[in-house]
Amino acid sequence: MSSPNFIDRPYNQLGVVGVVGGANISIPSQAYSFYLVQQAMKRNALIIQMRSRRVWQNAIPELSDYRHYYVFKNPQNPVVSENNCPDGYPEILKRLLKG
Repeated sequence: MSSPNFIDRPYNQLGVVGVVGGANISIPSQAYSFYLVQQAMKRNALIIQMRSRRVWQNAIPELSDYRHYYVFKNPQNPVVSENNCPDGYPEILKRLLKG
């Protein structure tokens, strides 16, 4: 990507830097975050999403069908619990305890 001087402007005034999977990318770190998730999916990593479901699924459409992808019910509650992530809690707990 070309490198405009991002330091001189707030992120909400940068405009679109690029497009990934139909999602407009405003800052380079956002594109890098999408890339990291795609790489994690190739390793069959557990992906737990706390918020912005639509943004992530637009950027990475295959995320919706990914077997180890779980979304918290309440985006304002960052607690990993059976209530907040009922579908994924057993697998999350198992992987955390496996360490």
